[in-house]
Amino acid sequence: MAHKESANLMGKAKGAARKAASYLTGQPGILATLKQEHAEVAGLMDKISATKGKPNISTERLSLFEQLRRELLAHAHGEEKQFYPRLLQFTETESLVKESFADHKQLEELIDELTRLEETDPAWMDTFGALRDNVLSHVEEEETVLFPKVEGVLDADDLRVVEQAYLRQKKTEIAAFS
Repeated sequence: MAHKESANLMGKAKGAARKAASYLTGQPGILATLKQEHAEVAGLMDKISATKGKPNISTERLSLFEQLRRELLAHAHGEEKQFYPRLLQFTETESLVKESFADHKQLEELIDELTRLEETDPAWMDTFGALRDNVLSHVEEEETVLFPKVEGVLDADDLRVVEQAYLRQKKTEIAAFS
């Protein structure tokens, strides 16, 4: 019962955070949600990077990586199933979306490689560095190039509808990892 109440409170807190992000960024719906998630993923990647060179860190690194893996894959799958398909119909966003699909494929390959490596192997941090660079580059392009174009092709109501579909999809994706 306590777990269920905790999950309910966590859901309400995330909802309030999404509304605050939307208000503070001036961007409605899905764009504010994605920006907030990008920031959360960057924070997780910073925590993983901070484990480099520390002794006896494998348990912490593995725990952080599992959290990052779950968030990244659920985010990517949610975008691929609910956000990007809406944008493929517009010439202004079509090529950027196709590039984003390719970015996600590369991201999944790097995650698979990290999953196969021992977290204490020096190659693990090198591969993680490649993943981090890939994610940060993808986020930068989404937020500075794609999102402004999205605001030109989808109105605020569409952005909210896409956000709701994305959040349902992401919830389903996260449940599949549990």
